[in-house]
Amino acid sequence: MANDPGPSDWNNPARRYKWFRPRQAARGGVPKTTPSAGQFFTASLYNSSTGATVLVLRDWSISGAGADLTALGYNQGRLTGTNYPAQSFFPGDSARAGLVDYQSAAAALTGDYYTTLNSTAGGLWPHDFPFAIVPPGWAFFMCITIAAAFGQAGFLWEEISIDELDYFY
Repeated sequence: MANDPGPSDWNNPARRYKWFRPRQAARGGVPKTTPSAGQFFTASLYNSSTGATVLVLRDWSISGAGADLTALGYNQGRLTGTNYPAQSFFPGDSARAGLVDYQSAAAALTGDYYTTLNSTAGGLWPHDFPFAIVPPGWAFFMCITIAAAFGQAGFLWEEISIDELDYFY
């Protein structure tokens, strides 16, 4: 890439956001849950920050009952439902921004990215770069689009200042 500074610039202190910062990270998930009849399993990560921090979604995983299609996308505002606790990545650290929610949705949400699930494998993000950046007041969701199919989901994210974003990895 023309703008990629390359390895010689990786230790430049001006590049404030690079690699992974466990002291700024958290994780959380939704255990195996079956939605009500005719409803859709939906898990989300909401940015509960009141400041200028974003959530950098580093990893997600979802599994379901069988041949399911999962929609992934953003929602402005929190998808209200059952809140599950998030854990700081480094034990004993204070809580980070981010709420993990589950809801039994009346309609399947439309995503901007889709993954298929089967009975032996779930969906996940197996890459070294982030999947999504969630600004304050927004949520990232995963919705199994098959009615009444059970699901379980997990998220791992970093909370960073918006000014620290660096798109060169």
